[in-house]
Amino acid sequence: MGTPTVVSRTGGLAEIVEPGRDGWLVEPGDPESLCDTLLQIFAAPKHSAEVAARGRQKVIDSYSWPAIARGTLLVYEQALQQQVQEVREIG
Repeated sequence: MGTPTVVSRTGGLAEIVEPGRDGWLVEPGDPESLCDTLLQIFAAPKHSAEVAARGRQKVIDSYSWPAIARGTLLVYEQALQQQVQEVREIG
């Protein structure tokens, strides 16, 4: 939604977020880590808005339904090409 993204350094989201580029990571179960990160966000609103905008664009480019559909189609196309290649090698 165009707001800063802060996620815990656990699970799937931690693998997606690039700290300081499209979001922020905090240590799980560490309120001080969360507080420090929020203070950084509030202290630099222009930078935070830029990071939030990159995060939003990343979601649109990689995780929207059209992006997921493109990725799924690519997997099917590759599987079909592999199957055709295997048939050609056999026959």
